[in-house]
Amino acid sequence: MTADTMTKKSICVFCAARDGNDASFADAAKELGQEIVKSGYNLVYGGGDKGLMGHVARTVREEGGKVVGFIIEELIKTKEAQIEDNILVKDNKACREAMDGLSAAYIALPGRFWTIEEILQAISFSQSSATPKPVVLVDTNGYYAPLKALFDNGVNSLLAAASASPLAIIDELKVDCDANIMYKLISFFETNNPDYDARQCSRSSESGFSAGIVNFSTRYGDALAVIEQIESDSNYNGQFDDMKPALERYAESSSSSTSGISEFCEQWVAVADSKVDFLGHQINVLNKKYYEPAYEYISDMNLEYALTKTVLFDTAIAHGAGSGSSSLGGLIKKTNSKFTKDTGGPSGSTIKVGDYEVDEITWLEKYLDAREELGSSYDKIRIKSYRNLIRDKNYDFDWPARVFDWNDERKDLPCSSVGLSI
Repeated sequence: MTADTMTKKSICVFCAARDGNDASFADAAKELGQEIVKSGYNLVYGGGDKGLMGHVARTVREEGGKVVGFIIEELIKTKEAQIEDNILVKDNKACREAMDGLSAAYIALPGRFWTIEEILQAISFSQSSATPKPVVLVDTNGYYAPLKALFDNGVNSLLAAASASPLAIIDELKVDCDANIMYKLISFFETNNPDYDARQCSRSSESGFSAGIVNFSTRYGDALAVIEQIESDSNYNGQFDDMKPALERYAESSSSSTSGISEFCEQWVAVADSKVDFLGHQINVLNKKYYEPAYEYISDMNLEYALTKTVLFDTAIAHGAGSGSSSLGGLIKKTNSKFTKDTGGPSGSTIKVGDYEVDEITWLEKYLDAREELGSSYDKIRIKSYRNLIRDKNYDFDWPARVFDWNDERKDLPCSSVGLSI
């Protein structure tokens, strides 16, 4: 294996070349190897076959993943690097550059002084980069608690800015793939990008300006909701103050006019580039305005599968969460009217529709029929993708979601490991 054969992004793992005195360290290393492959990534690491490094590399290979190790020429003499597919590099600088060039994120398991140094360098590089990468510490049995305390002390002493750090510290590797892929699909269908882009902004004749993680619109008022949300952020500098009256008028009248807000995208990007937690505020609006209303229907219907929940969430965004005939509530009512007796199906999950017991996926297929009858052009790819997921029987996103992009080309959206959207 060479670096040139690594055609897709990888996870760079830092960890010890020893097992340590806690069996959970080795367990975490093996679990991380499994999660890397499950999530569709390759492994880049420091090339050792001993300790936690060896456990991660062997597990990735055993699970069918690809591995590349970069090791400094001098260290080959220590015989700590006998595992396959190592690439010799001249020095630490060359090693870091090679790893960084292939990696989408850094993950650190428990490790020795070199591991700590690599973590700090990764954080520094990410903070100064135009495209920062996540840095994740797997805090097995509290191993990194003292380091976290040091970081917290820097923030509390006003010597470091919490908002600028790409660091996340987690206790375990498991993630909720239902929610992970749900939110990826929502972003993908709205922006053609599964990874939330809080910064993007464009002008359209239909929506006025559309921006952020799900194309919040000046016409439909959710862009205004985001702006009202960030006004409570102490780092917000009032970039939209002069536009606010016009934005309120357009939201109230559902107008796509851009008169008086011509610099909307410039200011949107300015906020994104500031210390405002712009992504967090956008997610809050997304959940409050769309997911929470959709969840009321999801809860009332006692839906089980992530796919069905995603379709309802997506409908709330695309058509509104109200009770009108073309909105979420109206489409549910129309779908329910199609069932006049108990109806079985392939899923094994049964929901109550009036007086009848109905298979959940059978109900979902009828719901997609009702949504398709709306004739909305931007629903076509969504419905095609949802029907493909039904054919795949990927009801709970147990494997990557096979969907279609705006060019009708198939894309596979995996569950991101360890809580990373990478």
